[in-house]
Amino acid sequence: MLLGERSPVEPAASVPTETEVVDEAIVIASPPEILYSLCRDLANLRRLAPPLRAVEAIAPRHARWRLGSSQGRAFEWESTFTADEPGRSLSWRTTYERRLSHLGAVRFERAPDERSTLVTFQLEYLPPAGAIGSAVVRAIGPSPRRLVRAALRRLKQIAEVDDVVANDDRWRAGAGRAPPPDRRTSDPLQTSGRGSA
Repeated sequence: MLLGERSPVEPAASVPTETEVVDEAIVIASPPEILYSLCRDLANLRRLAPPLRAVEAIAPRHARWRLGSSQGRAFEWESTFTADEPGRSLSWRTTYERRLSHLGAVRFERAPDERSTLVTFQLEYLPPAGAIGSAVVRAIGPSPRRLVRAALRRLKQIAEVDDVVANDDRWRAGAGRAPPPDRRTSDPLQTSGRGSA
């Protein structure tokens, strides 16, 4: 199993049993601690994944997620954080909603240059079937992999642009110091996929 053990539960007849896996990574010019904090703050998740209507904490290790479609239909599920290592990793799984069952993990590994971080996102999920599946596809698009890639790109933009602005403000407040170099890559939205879309 990719992300951890699941409780032995007999699958419902109408729910697919073949899981699909998304494994994506990106290098971001920001420390692991900053990126972890951005992802751990549930209020930021809508910025990273606009199809999400809301993510709210309902207990120290539990959250409620709401996904909306352009047709006005809403989907809701709860998740449990199965691991939370500040500055290093987060992982979770759906708690009750079997129609949108998935496991997820995001890891933050400091790069050799000591200034950047390799962010790895893994998702293992059961593609929903029938009308539910069609509605979810309309809400998030045909490929969860594309949604994950877009979320990582937004995280890169938020972390690097905010960091440049903050450093620039500190430079303006200082006396005679040179502005910090722009640490962004020539293509700030480039990700490295570990599988085909």
